[in-house]
Amino acid sequence: PVSNKLNLNAKLNTLGTILPGLNVTDDTQIVTFTINGVSVTTNKSYANSTLNDVMSAINSSSAGVQISFNSLKNQFNITSKTTGADTKITLGDNSENLLDSMGLITGATKTDGVDAIFDLDGVNGMVRTSNDFTIDGVSYTLKSVGGPITINVGVDIDAAVKNIKDFINGYNSLLDTINKKISEQRPKSNGSYYDPLTDDQKSAMKDADVAAWEEKAKQGMLYDDSILTGIVNNLRSAIYNPTSASSWTMSSIGISSTSYTDKGKLTVDEDKLKKALQADFVGVTNLFTKDYSLSYTDTMDSAANKKERYQNVGIAQRISDIVQDAVRTTRNASGYKGTLLEVAGIQGDVTEYDNQLLDQINDKQTLIDKLNNELGDKENYYYTKFTAMETALSQMNSQLAWLSQQFGG
Repeated sequence: PVSNKLNLNAKLNTLGTILPGLNVTDDTQIVTFTINGVSVTTNKSYANSTLNDVMSAINSSSAGVQISFNSLKNQFNITSKTTGADTKITLGDNSENLLDSMGLITGATKTDGVDAIFDLDGVNGMVRTSNDFTIDGVSYTLKSVGGPITINVGVDIDAAVKNIKDFINGYNSLLDTINKKISEQRPKSNGSYYDPLTDDQKSAMKDADVAAWEEKAKQGMLYDDSILTGIVNNLRSAIYNPTSASSWTMSSIGISSTSYTDKGKLTVDEDKLKKALQADFVGVTNLFTKDYSLSYTDTMDSAANKKERYQNVGIAQRISDIVQDAVRTTRNASGYKGTLLEVAGIQGDVTEYDNQLLDQINDKQTLIDKLNNELGDKENYYYTKFTAMETALSQMNSQLAWLSQQFGG
């Protein structure tokens, strides 16, 4: 123990008589030592460092220990931040014997860590390095020695409400994105649509004007698109159609659309949702997450399997299947990928260079090339005709001039 006159704010180079063994021969030396092989320093000299500086340096280091001072017992205590039987604290003192003079080495009382050994649910002798641990998603805290004890497992209603609200927000965001595209009409300028610009038109305009024009030209391209409209209808049906996964429905747990102007977007009555979760937590979660023996892959080539899975899975599973139908990168037995990929493709997939839109563009380009060739042939045809006509006219003029001469004209 150190003297009860110890002042934690006194400079280290003044504590030689109070801390037995402290040997400061050069008070300009930076205070440095090691704990568990990690170098710890106050970044100040013995003339400017205090014991509080030393404690702060230790506690903020990566050595994995915590130091404190017991003013009643006048002693320092250092404790590992980790637990278990393998926990060790190794102190590397410096030439000034700072740690030893603080009572942390010579004569220090050491208590080794131990593992927690317990019996749980019929399994005996389970070992953990900490009193806090998680098994199969359940968190345990061992607070005392002895037993047996009864464990009551509850559910985190607030976390479940947050997860459901996050899901609804994601659904609303997806629905809003699609609805904006299929309801966006083509804008007009002076009564005419913003058609794509030709190269000549672009060269006569400023870059900013070209960009603004092309942005307008892209608007309304997906207006009332049949594929996207079908996806929206399927999403909304997935929300409201009953499922065998649960006896609950979305409306019965407080989730519904409040107005037709929302175009299917949902709102959450949080109080009603909490009451439903408290009454039947498993049933409500099944409404969203329950899966079925038939996987999505099993439904790719079977309408019967698709119908059976749809009737038995939770709503989140339904929505996942609908999205997969649209953006699936794997092929079904007929060789088709997701409907949107087949139409427009996706970057990084083979459909980026092989999709219906590119096929249509290529067909149009082929038609343009064909028409250009036919136009060239027609031009050549008329050039030949006019050349022949001009030759005949020239000959006729020559004959006319000869006849005029013959008749004295």
